[in-house]
Amino acid sequence: MTIPFPQYAKIKDRYCIAYFGNCNEYLIQLRLLRPIMEHNFPGLQIYIACKEEAKYLLQDEPRVVSRDELKSNPHEFAYIRELTCNMQDHPVEEFMKESGLRCGPVPLPWRNEPGCCVIYPNGVLPTRSLDQEWLQKITDRVKAEKYEFRINGPMDDAEWVIGVENEQLFLAAATGRKVTLISTGLGENIFKSMFPNGDIWKM
Repeated sequence: MTIPFPQYAKIKDRYCIAYFGNCNEYLIQLRLLRPIMEHNFPGLQIYIACKEEAKYLLQDEPRVVSRDELKSNPHEFAYIRELTCNMQDHPVEEFMKESGLRCGPVPLPWRNEPGCCVIYPNGVLPTRSLDQEWLQKITDRVKAEKYEFRINGPMDDAEWVIGVENEQLFLAAATGRKVTLISTGLGENIFKSMFPNGDIWKM
């Protein structure tokens, strides 16, 4: 399809990364990695497209569009790249590799407030949720470290967040909290790259 030159001049630096799946943590990763992308490709404007119901994860972020907005205005972008999961490779990590970019570390706010531990055991495929045996092992370890803890619920008073790959774990990491990934999915490498001070416990 031919694009008139004035339209091309308007959109040539607009690149849209779309993710419409159910692993909301991918959107948080894209939000945190976007400054790295734009730093390495000066002048490029990276947009993120997502489901309307997931836009709350990108609130106050510039250049965010819903799936419906993207569908209505596809010609507003020079290129649209939709990320999907093949159940073998982590889509955000693979996208960064293809772009010749590192996945971090990402700059984080300093946080050193005492609080409790919150455990988020549930993931969305390809991440496995924790079974009762593993949940018991984790709570025993948290008790041994003298932390009060709860499973699920708000993280407002959390000093330490433990979880499988899910939006809560990555939201906690983005706020500078102490985080521990229980590795049950595809994202161990990207977690390690983005948050080198985070812990990883393997099942």
